[in-house]
Amino acid sequence: MIRMSYGRYYSAVRTMLFSQLNPAGSNIYYAMEYPYHSENWIVRSVSVPTVSAWDPETKNTYNDIFSASLERQLFKDALLSVNYIKKIGGDFFGNVPLHNYVPVSVLDYWSGEYVTLYKVASGESEEWYFRNFTDEDGLKFNYDAFQIIFTKRYSNRWMLRFSYHYENSRGTADNSYNNYLGGFPHLGGIQVDPNTKINWEGHLTYTRPHQVRLLASYEGPWEILGSLYMTYMSGLPWQRRHSVSDYIQNVYADFIAEERGSRVAPGFFQVDLTLQKAIIFKGGSKLDLSVYAA
Repeated sequence: MIRMSYGRYYSAVRTMLFSQLNPAGSNIYYAMEYPYHSENWIVRSVSVPTVSAWDPETKNTYNDIFSASLERQLFKDALLSVNYIKKIGGDFFGNVPLHNYVPVSVLDYWSGEYVTLYKVASGESEEWYFRNFTDEDGLKFNYDAFQIIFTKRYSNRWMLRFSYHYENSRGTADNSYNNYLGGFPHLGGIQVDPNTKINWEGHLTYTRPHQVRLLASYEGPWEILGSLYMTYMSGLPWQRRHSVSDYIQNVYADFIAEERGSRVAPGFFQVDLTLQKAIIFKGGSKLDLSVYAA
């Protein structure tokens, strides 16, 4: 049997996206250490940039999802399924700068090397325009997944379900929650400027390339039920980020300091075993006995 499906799914509309249309904006006060690694602190006020204009034609972010499945009965009560899933994001929205940037060399204290960052050009103030991103902005999201699922329905006192899932998601628009908040700096969403574009393409946050699950049960003598559950998920990709607050050069940036997704966190592996026995007494009373091991 062959099955195919297609759907377009839109993200939720959140009223907090309109908060920065308030001309008054807001102030954030924080303590900044300067010089670095010293005991001298400078406290300064930073005004969160107010969106200067909003495109009234802004559309909501969506994902196009296509799936195809091939199913085949191998033998009695046994089914094999092979699936393919494709996701493509579109109509991402957020802030683009109306002001200009100039390059500046800043020391990365982690690596000891100088990196090129960008600051607002002298004499200009931060002004932002909220709209959908175009192809020229470089926002993109692509997801591909492949699945093999074997199912043996319960018969002859046993059942089994095994699945293997492979996925790969790449792009510049991350698959985390914040990228659907609209891109305001204090909300952590998408903001396209020269600093956010540094090393911004690669493996996305919530990508576990390999996932394996096994569920099996067997009814043994004296109606003792044994169950096995095993799961393995490879680790999430990550990369080093670096925040720069250079009071002298007036550079404040948070950027990806190495190839996106170049590191991988440890995977997750778990095995659970269960033995169960139900004792039924006269009159309908029942006693369940269970032993668990993980």
